[in-house]
Amino acid sequence: MDTKELNKEIERLVESRDNLQEFADIASHDENWRKVDKNIPVPRDVGIGEDNCPLCHKKIRYIYDKFSSGDERFPFNCPHCKGEVDCVTEYTGYTSEGYVKEREDEEY
Repeated sequence: MDTKELNKEIERLVESRDNLQEFADIASHDENWRKVDKNIPVPRDVGIGEDNCPLCHKKIRYIYDKFSSGDERFPFNCPHCKGEVDCVTEYTGYTSEGYVKEREDEEY
């Protein structure tokens, strides 16, 4: 995917956390992330996070809902090792922060 197509795809993906897996699959690879225009407008409620996979310890980039009430889990697979992980949101007072955690249960 060339740079222009990649940026257009990332811009589309950040519009909804429903695109979490697709965003992680593309953005978590450093060769793609280097090409992404970091000035792409992101909706106010979307957070972009970066964490290490708890299974393979490689970097994962993900999107999440910054204005959630926290304590939410969004299942996805690590784009590197394909292990099952969750994007977890934690309420911090005004917004929520996201992080990646190994999946604890299968109730989705």
